[in-house]
Amino acid sequence: MLIPMNKKFTLLFLTLCCYFISSWTISDLSWAQWADTLTVIQQNQSNWFPTSETRWQSPLIGEWIYRLKGEKHWRKIQLPHTINACPTKKADGIWFFRRTFVVPNRWQNKRWYLVLNGVNSVCDVRINNRFVGYYTHGYCPVVIPLDDNLVQVAQRNEIELKIDTRFGNRGENLLPHISFLSPCRPKGIFRDLFFYIEPGLGLSKTKLQFLPNSDFSKWTLRYEVEIAAKTLQQELPPGAFSVQKSLLLELQIADPDANNRKIAAYSTSINVFSDTANVFTGEFKLKNIIPWSPTTPKVYHLDIYLKEKHKVLDHLVYKIGFRHIEIREGSLWLNGKPVTIHGVTVVEGVPLQRKPRFYVTQAKSLNANAIYWPFPPSPEVLDECDQTGLLSIVGLPLWNTPGVFLQDKRAITAAKAYLASLQLLIQFHPSVLSISLGSGFDLGHSGSLSFLQSVTSAIKLPPGTVPLMAGFRTTDFVPDAEALIKKASLGLIYLNLTDFRKSELTTVVQRWRDILPPQTGLLVEIGAPYIQSRCNSEDVSNFETQQAHNIQQMLINLNQDQVAGEFVLALADWRAQYPSILTPCNSLQIFPFGLMNQNCKPRMAWKVVQNFYRGNSDATLLPLELGNSEDEIFILWGFGVLILFAYFFRRDYRFRGNFIRVLVRPRGFFSELKEARKIFLSHSLLTVFIAASTLSLILAGLFYHLRESVLFDFILSLFSIHTDFKRQLVTFIWHPTGLIALFTLGIMLCLSVFAGYLKLLSMLASRFVPLRNTFTFIFWLSGIFVFLLPIALSFVRLINFPQLHLWSFLLIMVFVAWFIYRIFIGIIIMCDLKPGIVAIILLSSLLILTLLFYWAYDYHISIKAHLGYLYHIWKYGHF
Repeated sequence: MLIPMNKKFTLLFLTLCCYFISSWTISDLSWAQWADTLTVIQQNQSNWFPTSETRWQSPLIGEWIYRLKGEKHWRKIQLPHTINACPTKKADGIWFFRRTFVVPNRWQNKRWYLVLNGVNSVCDVRINNRFVGYYTHGYCPVVIPLDDNLVQVAQRNEIELKIDTRFGNRGENLLPHISFLSPCRPKGIFRDLFFYIEPGLGLSKTKLQFLPNSDFSKWTLRYEVEIAAKTLQQELPPGAFSVQKSLLLELQIADPDANNRKIAAYSTSINVFSDTANVFTGEFKLKNIIPWSPTTPKVYHLDIYLKEKHKVLDHLVYKIGFRHIEIREGSLWLNGKPVTIHGVTVVEGVPLQRKPRFYVTQAKSLNANAIYWPFPPSPEVLDECDQTGLLSIVGLPLWNTPGVFLQDKRAITAAKAYLASLQLLIQFHPSVLSISLGSGFDLGHSGSLSFLQSVTSAIKLPPGTVPLMAGFRTTDFVPDAEALIKKASLGLIYLNLTDFRKSELTTVVQRWRDILPPQTGLLVEIGAPYIQSRCNSEDVSNFETQQAHNIQQMLINLNQDQVAGEFVLALADWRAQYPSILTPCNSLQIFPFGLMNQNCKPRMAWKVVQNFYRGNSDATLLPLELGNSEDEIFILWGFGVLILFAYFFRRDYRFRGNFIRVLVRPRGFFSELKEARKIFLSHSLLTVFIAASTLSLILAGLFYHLRESVLFDFILSLFSIHTDFKRQLVTFIWHPTGLIALFTLGIMLCLSVFAGYLKLLSMLASRFVPLRNTFTFIFWLSGIFVFLLPIALSFVRLINFPQLHLWSFLLIMVFVAWFIYRIFIGIIIMCDLKPGIVAIILLSSLLILTLLFYWAYDYHISIKAHLGYLYHIWKYGHF
């Protein structure tokens, strides 16, 4: 059968298209390109899964393929990778990451694990399409034991990670979708991952405890070692229930600074059984040990051998330091000597401008002796802190989380899993000072305190190791909070006083110190934002001086005898979850609390903190030059509106007559509108413009007054429809001319919408009031706000006097109530409805709008929980 030429070309074209599509789609590529034989690392000097001649790490970083759920085609990617490193790229969703690997023959009869050092947020792991683990806690590493039956040796195997990067507000993921001052968290696989292989018969778990004598001249090393006997179980002869093997356990301590000279050795014979748990404990004495401290960060090497005669079955190498921590009378004691903490907070956001080790180096140059990591760092960072002598506080990634989320049992379960991972991460690290359970807890909500009590009761830490810590953003105490804090058995309390500029800082700290038991230390966090309200480069020094002045004032006012130390928030700026009102000259979402900017360039506050930490700070405050304020525009706008009103009121008798009639005889005015009387549209627009300008001056003045408040900043983010809207609003707030105009137009629009609603209501009541008259009705009734104009034009300055706040608020509320009452009477007259029916209609309409608003916001961001949290830290806090 002959095929026409046009059909031949069509078939040829379709064939070529199919070929190019198949060659372009990654999922259809030859698997040989992706089946990489795994390499091993045998010289890793980290305490996190150390390597030796018997233990290996096999990295899984490099080229993977990935796609978003709903997409058909796979794309290439180099891991580790942060999906939301680019702000414009979509990052929220369910992502699939996949690659293949070939398992070498020598992995047979070994114990091996999948180690994920950082995945946000919820991760489902599958190997060869079989489920192997579920991971709910990002930031903290997770270790998933694997079975030999999962893979095929010397053949292609596939690993797939299903990652949900959407941060929820409830459930197993502790991190809420949005939280107060929280950084933009990395999403995806943002740290390395690898397979870890260890012998089938070898060391499994190791616990160490360092016990000094009274004068810290001699130490006792107490150990607990568990032996895994996987190989023995496979060697069981037929009919036997157990196999026993005699082995030798050796522990050696060497000094790396003296060519690995052995300073102590200990060995013991052990019997390992195949059918029981093989746990062995012991201790041995040590002398001439140099304890680890920030001034002398001495690190030793601990080698643990498991031998059969002269054959080494397993070998573990740890870097350890001898140190003992205790709290006496509220002070921190390290190795029998008091230590005052001079620390800095490091917030790792997205994107990281530098590697985390860079921040360790910068903190050391600041002369700080401690770092607080609100979000757990990578394992190599803790190694760096051990070497440089920086104490570290490592905590759960709970930052200003509402108590409603914490009272969920699933959150408590997730927190315990977090802590298990943290304890595995920090083991053998002498630089770790404390484990933080989170920062910014809400004392006003019982869920926060019950969460702390439940979590701390599940942790048993040996004395002299690391105390537990929790942070609160509270200056006044909630009833019964004192007893609940004591029940939580916290060794350290972290008091968040960021941007606290009040003179009673010492009083607040003393109040906390008085209620805390002697065995609990108090750490204080201070900090102030760098706010560049004008974008001129010559003004930068003035803004840096203001930040440095505020931080210096807080450091001077802080009584060092009342606290165990202080932390400055933060070492560098970090990217926020939402556009911040604190960065009006920066389109990026930046929280500018850093001693360095986002490009890691030190500010003036850096020198202030550095001098204070060196002990040569001057008690004289830096001279503070206040920038020029733009509040004159409020007065000019107000006077302009007042002159406009006076001109028409004096010159136009129609405008004057209608205004007086609405004010004095409103019922007659409503009756005339009901009978379709017409009033000049220009007069109505003039009246509503004057009223809207008056109200906008009050609202804009309030926004302008709160432009440096981090609490108000978060409230705006909760209610912002979109981030672009918030970003534009920030620009208007710092340039109030546009803000007044925006609010004026917005109020006029709202009144116009309400006029349309009254037209619809009149139609339902069979009273067909003209649309023009409903607009006239609303516009002219709003004219009563003109009497607030003298207060409105000076409101931006009156609000600076706290004693006038209540009276100003009451006066404004009186006018609002008067306006609502006149609308109520007008609807009764114009629509011929009974007062009860009008009240039911208005209240039901208001209720429906409120419920719709609440449902829309609470469904996405749990606005009720966040507003409750903000109310409590306002009521019991320092904002």
